[in-house]
Amino acid sequence: MKAQFFSLSAIVLSIAVAELATFPAWGIPFEEIPVHRYVAHYDIDELEGVEKVIRANPNDANAYMHRGMIRSHSQEDFPGAIADFSRVIELDPNRAEAYNYRGTSYFWLKKFRQALEDYNQAIRLDPKLTIAYYNRGYVRIELGDKKGAIADFRQGAALSKQEGDMMSYEQALEIIQGLEQFQKPD
Repeated sequence: MKAQFFSLSAIVLSIAVAELATFPAWGIPFEEIPVHRYVAHYDIDELEGVEKVIRANPNDANAYMHRGMIRSHSQEDFPGAIADFSRVIELDPNRAEAYNYRGTSYFWLKKFRQALEDYNQAIRLDPKLTIAYYNRGYVRIELGDKKGAIADFRQGAALSKQEGDMMSYEQALEIIQGLEQFQKPD
């Protein structure tokens, strides 16, 4: 029996690694991914309230972060989400989560180099931001850097284990195993 592997195209990067088991094979077409099923949902009705906060205080980084999450997770408006996360970064350049989420929006637009840059920055700012390692690993797969992806999944697994998140830890190990089986010798 062949081991199961996970398609990068089938993974929503800002969610818990726990959802990886729902995609049992490589190669699900990017356009067929049911994003709404696998991402944390933000109530679209919250959008009006968040926009009122932004109008009242255009320097409220938290409001832009919240709107960016609504745009990316509920509306799949990735360019709008990028604009909001960029505003958060402008207001609070040390906010690692904003880089991580903006990277995810770039990922969905297939702008893998920009996503990689954002994940690198998120990790520089917060070396314990576990999801950023997993996200960067997925982008590295898309960019053909399986060794780098394996290293990121190993680091993510180590952090997951430290956090007591054994489900993510075990799933990361499965991904590493799958990547190693596909690793071409240098």
